[in-house]
Amino acid sequence: MKRNSVLTVIAIVLIIFVKCQSNEVSESADVNQDKIYQQYKVYYEEDNSKVGVEATFRFDGKNGNTLNLSAPSKVTINGETLKEGKKFMGGREYNGTTKIRKKEVKDLKIDFTDINHKVYQQIIPLQAVGKIKVPKKVKKGESFTISWENTLSGNDDKLNIDFRENYHSNTEHPSEDLQATQQAISFTEIAIAGENSITIDGSRFRTLQNDTVYVNIDKDKALSLQQATQAGGIIYYNQDVYSGMIIFK
Repeated sequence: MKRNSVLTVIAIVLIIFVKCQSNEVSESADVNQDKIYQQYKVYYEEDNSKVGVEATFRFDGKNGNTLNLSAPSKVTINGETLKEGKKFMGGREYNGTTKIRKKEVKDLKIDFTDINHKVYQQIIPLQAVGKIKVPKKVKKGESFTISWENTLSGNDDKLNIDFRENYHSNTEHPSEDLQATQQAISFTEIAIAGENSITIDGSRFRTLQNDTVYVNIDKDKALSLQQATQAGGIIYYNQDVYSGMIIFK
């Protein structure tokens, strides 16, 4: 299945999923505190040591009403209180960013305090991949290696290495443009725990229509909560590692 088709399917699934979730807002003080579902989205930008967090609280599960945190309830990241905001499709969320000093802070701490002053803490290790080595130029058809400073660790630790051909559309000939777009190179390689390099098969680029391929490297995974109410919850983690391009000659 081509990348565009995959993206279309993902978009449809996301729309259906969002529609299944309630966008109504209730006060957290009006619900059973043991039935508050926690959802966190964590974005770690390794290059500038910035971490962003979006927190959503729902009543009685992932599809319940979103909750406005009634005082003294709050949510913090490394001691900084997240600000109240609105979700894209409606409802309440809390978001904020913090800078991470690599030599001083290795973990992100998320603390949710309910109206009874009970604290639920999640500790997320921020494991830097370190310096990435991606060749700037490659001879078409030749294999090449991408390496990184720190070996991947943990059973669920992996790198997604996305390659996407820089295809320029030709609006004068839309039928040719459609065919070329469908034939454009787009694929993902995955590096797993224990590795600090990966060799890319050069034969995968022999049909390039242009000489430029964009490279994007990131980590993403879903994590279980360490401290949760009876309703449970989830953490979605994404780490932006590298963005650049390779010129094929």
